[in-house]
Amino acid sequence: MKIINRKRQVYLIGAGPGKDDLISIIGNKILKTADVIIYDSLVNPKILHNNYKFNNKSIKYIKVKKKRDYQSLGQISIIKLILYYNQKNLCVIRLKSGDPLLFARGGEELVELLGHDVKVQVIPGITSGISAYSYNGIPLSHRKWNSSITLISGELASSNNINEINWQNIIIGSASLIIYMGVHNLCFIIDNCKRYGKNNEIPIALIRWNTWKQQEELIGTIGTILTQIYDNNFGPPAIILIGPMVELRAIIKAKYKRFK
Repeated sequence: MKIINRKRQVYLIGAGPGKDDLISIIGNKILKTADVIIYDSLVNPKILHNNYKFNNKSIKYIKVKKKRDYQSLGQISIIKLILYYNQKNLCVIRLKSGDPLLFARGGEELVELLGHDVKVQVIPGITSGISAYSYNGIPLSHRKWNSSITLISGELASSNNINEINWQNIIIGSASLIIYMGVHNLCFIIDNCKRYGKNNEIPIALIRWNTWKQQEELIGTIGTILTQIYDNNFGPPAIILIGPMVELRAIIKAKYKRFK
């Protein structure tokens, strides 16, 4: 991709799973062409700091959302903010953790911006649901262990939204479940797992803060994990994996050294 600092251009860029050098090369290059960077709370500040040190021109950095039960700016207001700076003939970066179009509301922003005839380019990022486990030596596919994976948004996993997820089909039809933003609704998720055939011995792994230095890992089973979360005061942001691949972690962990 040829990078040009085109005015009135918007980029939706995935910052990756946390570690500052896991953003894509092209994403990092485009950041250096920005006039305005609108970023989420889970974006690693080092990415912005490195860009600030490199770039001599003045860049406006605007932090918006996202934490459960708290938003510095709602989704409609964020779109209006992007449009405001775009109409000022500026190059605007919408920087999101993970991948911008996977459970990040980037799809909503993309549709709205295109509806206003804005020039938009999407730069993918490494999504947290995959990286949290591969980074820690938990394979998500293995011919002898696992043949299917389902990605689920835990924000839709409450009883108020039960019709939005067909739990029976998902649980019966997929060997492993990866759940984003699901810690607060894990009790409801586990109830559905049990209702549709998963027993208390099915392994489950929670990875908190993904590839960040303060990353934490909690390994248990469907039958034990809720007590473990309470006992360890384990909260979000965390990714949840339910399925047989968690068992491989015990085999690999003794010799696997995580890259730092």
